[in-house]
Amino acid sequence: MWAGARSFGSTLVAISYVLHDVSAIVMLGGIFVHVYLSTIGEPGTFQAMTRGAVSEPWAWTFHPAWYREVTGRDPRDAYEKAREKTEATERAVKQNPSAS
Repeated sequence: MWAGARSFGSTLVAISYVLHDVSAIVMLGGIFVHVYLSTIGEPGTFQAMTRGAVSEPWAWTFHPAWYREVTGRDPRDAYEKAREKTEATERAVKQNPSAS
């Protein structure tokens, strides 16, 4: 008989094995979710990790306080300017579809 079964009882040992296996599966799932979110789930994040630099839109989208600290500008203003630029581009394309 195994020493743990003698010390704790076979029922408790069996329950421990099941809890251990369930915990391992939960942790493995958590690792997969973490890897997904740090690569595909948030575009630009993988490049930030591998290159050590981020684009300005990525910075004001995901880390506005850091963006403000580094640039001294309000991230909401940067967002509004980017949105206005995108809207102007879309209007130009609608007015002259053959140019695109």
